[in-house]
Order: sequence, then C-alpha cells, then structure tokens
Amino acid sequence: MIDSSVYQISDIVIQELLLNLLLSIICALILSVVLQRFSRLMVDRSQFTLIFFTLIPLMVLIISVVKSSLALSLGLVGALSIVRFRTPIKEPEELVYLFLAIGVGLGLGAGQTVATLSSFGFIITTIIAVGLVRSKKTTRGIFLDIEDAEGIGAQHMITIVSEIFDEMGLRSELRRAEISDNQAGVTLYIETESAKDAGMILNNLNRRMPTARITLIDRSRQLS
Repeated sequence: MIDSSVYQISDIVIQELLLNLLLSIICALILSVVLQRFSRLMVDRSQFTLIFFTLIPLMVLIISVVKSSLALSLGLVGALSIVRFRTPIKEPEELVYLFLAIGVGLGLGAGQTVATLSSFGFIITTIIAVGLVRSKKTTRGIFLDIEDAEGIGAQHMITIVSEIFDEMGLRSELRRAEISDNQAGVTLYIETESAKDAGMILNNLNRRMPTARITLIDRSRQLS
C-alpha cells in the first residue's frame, strides 16, 4: 500500500522564497557583469543579461515548488522530457556560464543558501583572477576569415596573406581552407601584440585583394 503522505504538498515559506529570489537577482547581476568583463565568447554577450535574470529566479521558483511534493517532482520530470533545444551551444565557455546560472538557481531553490553563495563566490573569484591574469598577456589572438568569389584561388589567397604577415612580422596558423567551383575561403589564426596591427592587416588585404570579403575577429569583438 502506498503511503499517501508522500504525495502531500507542504507549504512554502514565502519569506524564504522571496529572500532566495532576491539573492538570485543579485547573483544574476554579478554573473552578468563578470561575463561582460572577463568572458571571451564570440557572441553578443548582452543577451546573457536577460537570460541570467530570468533563468536563475525561474530555477529558484521551480525547485522551491517541486521540493515540497514528490508528485510535483515526478510531474516536472515528465514535463521536461518533452523540451527540446534546437539552438546548439557553440562554445564551451557559454555552457559553463549557463551551468553556473542553473546551479545557483538549484542551490537557492533547495534552501542551501550558504553553500550556494560560498561556491558561487569562489567560482566568480576564480573567473576574475584568471581573467585578470589573461588580460596582462601582451600577445592576443585574432581570427582572420577571407572569402573571395572572383576565382583567385585559395592557394594564391594564402600566398598573399603570408607575404603580408611576413612583412609585418606576424605569426599565423591556417585553420580552414575551402575551395568550390567559383569561390575560395580561408580562416587563419594570428598572434599580435597590438590592436593597431588589425587595422594594418585590413588595409593591406583590401589593397591586395579588393574584391575579397574580409572578417577580422578579436575574441568577441568583430573589427570589420
């Protein structure tokens, strides 16, 4: 015989819920600022602000509700089983920040406030420390993507780029070369010590390959 008391819903303490929701908003604000300042995501990082301010309080609400009843917990499992995310996660760092947001929401919703805030503070401190150390490095990496539909060929394109980099004293690595019937494209990784090099690279490429479509990406900032 099944004990019906297992399926009874216990009352939620409103004061505790409101406190956890307030703490979730504060954590979302801190996480948003840290992501904007120290992440290297090659996406629009401003979109994560709304995500964090919605996701973390939502997780607090869901966990606060389902922890009061086994029946609601089982219902949540069934409901989430039909959810499908069709937008792929393109960068591991993006996944890390989302997992951190979900973890904070789960911890606060489960009532583990001290443990959650302590862990959150430790992780944020680590991210800031790593970001500060990384920002002191003089060498920075940028990606150069060149697409040309005039039929000059990927090999000739690489030759021109190599000549330009040799003149500027820059080191590069070929990451992609694509050739089709009427179009060629290459992607290279470049190490540079100055942001001014980006402008010089663009000027030289535009002069040598005026018909090419050139995209220069420095971490998460598109320069051209």
